[in-house]
Amino acid sequence: ADTGYSFATWSGCTPVVGTPTHCTVAMTADTTVSATFTANTYTLQVSVPAHGTITGTGISCDPSDLASSADCRETVTFDQQYTYSVAADTGYSFAAWGGDCVTNGDGTCTITADTTPTVSATFTANTYTLQVSVPAHGTITGTGISCATGGDATSADCRETVTFAQQYTYSVAADTGYSFAAWGDR
Repeated sequence: ADTGYSFATWSGCTPVVGTPTHCTVAMTADTTVSATFTANTYTLQVSVPAHGTITGTGISCDPSDLASSADCRETVTFDQQYTYSVAADTGYSFAAWGGDCVTNGDGTCTITADTTPTVSATFTANTYTLQVSVPAHGTITGTGISCATGGDATSADCRETVTFAQQYTYSVAADTGYSFAAWGDR
């Protein structure tokens, strides 16, 4: 059989017992003998993505699935193409395809089943800019922040890049003669 195919059955002859890939023909007239081959199938394994969902023919794999679940596995046929897409969870963005995926220009990927293929996707947490308002009569400090009275709101001292779903702690120190009153949110 050619690569990716397996012998299935004979037509026009009798298979040899114990050796099904051989057959015998009792010639009594013109006879046509043929063999049928079928494409091999493989199990596609999708790696369970963190922070998103991979979908495609027979696949809808998300962080709630186990790798062994039917949502993350599919039988694929030799030499056939299968296309997959992703959807990021809130606060995350799609970063890259992995496994046997060939990236398409539209954010999808395609595999051609010629072995036991795998598909994976990576998602990254979104980042945001934390802008601290310059305090009157004090200093706000914390991760990447040291913003004080008279500071420049556009300076690095009063701005920091923060990551989705991470917690950051900040503290205040009042200038001499003042006391902290309350946090504000704009």
